[in-house]
Amino acid sequence: MGTDTKIDLLRIFNNEPFFCGTSKELARRIGRSPSEVQPAIEDFIDLGIVKRQEVYSLCVESYRNIQDAIAKRIGCGGITG
Repeated sequence: MGTDTKIDLLRIFNNEPFFCGTSKELARRIGRSPSEVQPAIEDFIDLGIVKRQEVYSLCVESYRNIQDAIAKRIGCGGITG
């Protein structure tokens, strides 16, 4: 595993100590692939430097489909956007 990858990641965490994101986001920010970044992140987790958090986000497309179905059921038409 590349030490350069670890150094790049540590720069992000040093400059933004409250950063919260995915390995894909971190990889994009340092110009590497997620497969290069993931082992370094796992090492940081093992060392206690980084913690894993479960993050939830709204699946907008599914949510809009549900809104549309409800609106049609109660006779309000659909929701666009």
